[in-house]
Parts: sequence; C-alpha cells; structure tokens
Amino acid sequence: MSNEATTLLHKNLAALLRSMGSDEHAALLKHLEELNANTRATDVPADLTPGHPQYSAKAAAVWHARRAVRPDNLGRKTAKQALTKWFTEHAKEYGEDGLSKSAIKECAAVANWDTKGGAPKTPVTPPSHPRKPRR
Repeated sequence: MSNEATTLLHKNLAALLRSMGSDEHAALLKHLEELNANTRATDVPADLTPGHPQYSAKAAAVWHARRAVRPDNLGRKTAKQALTKWFTEHAKEYGEDGLSKSAIKECAAVANWDTKGGAPKTPVTPPSHPRKPRR
C-alpha cells in the first residue's frame, strides 16, 4: 500500500473514531494520528528499498528504527536498549537471514542518539497522596 493510500486510510479511520466519540477509542485515535504523521514524514528513500543497487539492510534497518523509536516512547529503557529491542523484533524484515546478533548490536550503536551512557532517568511523577510529616 502506498504512503498516500495509508495516509487516507488513517484519516478515514480517525474520522470514524472521532464520530463514535467514545473514551475507549481515544487511545486508538491517538495511535492512528501518530501513524498518519509518521507515514507522511517517512517516505522511504529509494536506496533503502530492497532491489536498489545501493541497498543496505543495515542502513534500512537503522533508518526505520530511528523513526519508530523516539525519546517520548522509551519508557524506562535507554535509547540503546529500546533500539536493540526494536532491531531484535524486526530483524527478519531485513534480508533472507535477517539481521545477525552482531548486526543488531552494530545497528543499535549507530542509531543510538543518547551516547552519554548511564542508567535511564527515572520519570518523576508526583505522589498520589501527600506525605505524612515525620516526627
């Protein structure tokens, strides 16, 4: 399916979910809107398409991973951990044998934007109830 057809499908599904107006559909609607935005922004360059004379499975995997794994969807993982997970889950999509374990490590290192290292920062959330003063 072309990006234009995918975008149109996402828009139509989003319109249908909005017309239903249910809270149950809010998460799905948000996801569809994100997919639609990503589809428009990720027209795959020709040389990252299998069959192109300059195609590289690793380069294509890194390109796709950088669009799928973003700072706002890491959870409690580091960027490299989240990228490694993505490459492991999608390894079979790149070449007949997929990406090897060493290729996954290489790709994760290349795609990693957060190279300062260290443990992932714990998200700060306010307590659900006030603390009792200590005596």
